[in-house]
Amino acid sequence: MEPCIDNELLHQLYCECYQMLYQYAKHSRGIRPHVAEELVQDVFLAALEKPQKVETSENPKGWLVNAMRHKIFNYRRDRAEQVMLLDSYETLNLLSTSREMEAASAEEEALEQENCRELHEIIQSSLSDDDLRMLRLYAYEGWSHAEIAEEMNISLAACQKRMQRSRARLKKELERRRGGENN
Repeated sequence: MEPCIDNELLHQLYCECYQMLYQYAKHSRGIRPHVAEELVQDVFLAALEKPQKVETSENPKGWLVNAMRHKIFNYRRDRAEQVMLLDSYETLNLLSTSREMEAASAEEEALEQENCRELHEIIQSSLSDDDLRMLRLYAYEGWSHAEIAEEMNISLAACQKRMQRSRARLKKELERRRGGENN
C-alpha cells in the first residue's frame, strides 16, 4: 500500500478546491447536486489512494480538476449503459402490453420481441427485484447511492456494492450469451 498523502497538503487542497470542484461537477450537464457531492468525495478519495501522483504533480489543483473530469465522464458512461439496458427492459414491457406496434414487417417485430424477451429473461434471472429497483432508481430517476440506500434501508456501502455486483452479473451474463451465439 502506498504511503498516505501529507495531511497538511490534503487539508489545504480540500479547503481551497472543494467548492470549486463541487461547482464544476454540479454545473456539468446531467449532474444533480447530491451526485456532485459524491463525485467530489470520490476525487479526494482518489487523491488519498494515489498520494505520490498528487504530491509530485506540478499542479495538484489541476490534478484534482482532471480527476473530477474523469469522474464525471465515468459517471455519465455508467449511467448511459444502465439507461440503455433498462430501456431495453422497459421496451419489453411496452411491447407485451401494447397492441399497436410500429409499422414494420412481421419478421422484424418477431425478432425484436425475441430479443426483448431474451433480455428480459437475462435481467430476471440475473437480478432480484430489489436490485432491479435500485438500478431503475439510479438510472431513470437519477437518485444518488445515498438516497437509494436510505430508501432501501441499507448502508451506503451495501448499496454501492449491490449495484456494482448487479451490473457485473448482467455484463457477465450478456457476454456469456453473446459468446454462445458466436460459437
